[in-house]
Amino acid sequence: MQRALLRLLRMLPASLLLLSVGFSHGTVAALRPGPSGELPAPGPGPEARLALEMINRYRAAAGLPPVTYDPALGAAAQAHAEYLAANPDQWEPSAHGETPGSPGFTGLRPVDRAAANGYRGGVGEIIHFAGPAEAAVDGWLQTLYHRLPLLSPNTVALGYGVAASADGRYVNVLDYGVVPLSGGRDGGTAPSSPGPSSATAAPGSVAWPHPGQTGVPTHWDGREVPDPFLLHPGVTGPVGYPITLTFPGPVRSLRLTEASLHGPDGAVSVLRFDPVSDDRLADTVALIPAEPLRPRSRYTVRMQGLVDRGGGPQPFTRSWSFSTGTDSHAPRVRSLTTWMDGIRLEGQGFGSGMAVYAGG
Repeated sequence: MQRALLRLLRMLPASLLLLSVGFSHGTVAALRPGPSGELPAPGPGPEARLALEMINRYRAAAGLPPVTYDPALGAAAQAHAEYLAANPDQWEPSAHGETPGSPGFTGLRPVDRAAANGYRGGVGEIIHFAGPAEAAVDGWLQTLYHRLPLLSPNTVALGYGVAASADGRYVNVLDYGVVPLSGGRDGGTAPSSPGPSSATAAPGSVAWPHPGQTGVPTHWDGREVPDPFLLHPGVTGPVGYPITLTFPGPVRSLRLTEASLHGPDGAVSVLRFDPVSDDRLADTVALIPAEPLRPRSRYTVRMQGLVDRGGGPQPFTRSWSFSTGTDSHAPRVRSLTTWMDGIRLEGQGFGSGMAVYAGG
């Protein structure tokens, strides 16, 4: 984990040289005390509602239950977005931290800011330095690491904030809450996965692109922090759209033993990722096609491996198909970072006092 953190710190300065996309967003209306004298809980603004709707639409397509909007997480995310907009000099080395005494300071870490607004539990945060919400959500979804909290069976709530710096650069902050990984939302009951697929010893695994999905982007520019290609020297981009398979927690160990991707021209060369080779992963295995995929074509994925969810390693096999769209790619992403607090990773318990980099 320390090695991943050092890699992240080395990558951040270059990643923060970004092109901004301007957009307009609604202002937050002033809250007035009700008859009891207490302020009503703020609801999501237009951009937050759009982000929530998009994420839940993608989750439904993947066979996952919806997440809810949490006002405490929303307040924490909005406050941090405004902090970053007011303090662009503090975007490096980590945009997730705040400095006491700086304008808009509300907490050192995401978990501190969430707690200050009344949220208790595991907290994660992802940031996108462009807007609007539609571009941010689609930008996160196109990546390897930053899509994972959006499509995790253990994510149950989120808050979203957006602000603009004086020079017009926009900051999108999404804070999310997770259930304890000793059991699932329903005591370990796994969600179902839609579409044509086959699975053995992989109940509840979440595939993306999902089985039967159409219009999948043909390629990705590969820009993400941390850089997934540090594990594959010489690879830059563009590459094919990332393919991920995530298991509901708790996941004590996970290994990908065999994997393949076949398209209209036969076998496709792929880059493999699993928690054994990539310490930024915990419950996910992934493939990235080494070259862009063909447009308007059908591809079949097959993944095999071993997963330990508490009863010892068990073999799993998952196979499914998806189809690409026209010769286009998902929106370009210039800077992405992730921070997770108080979340159980790779079978290890981390309390709210310890921060863990995972997925970016």
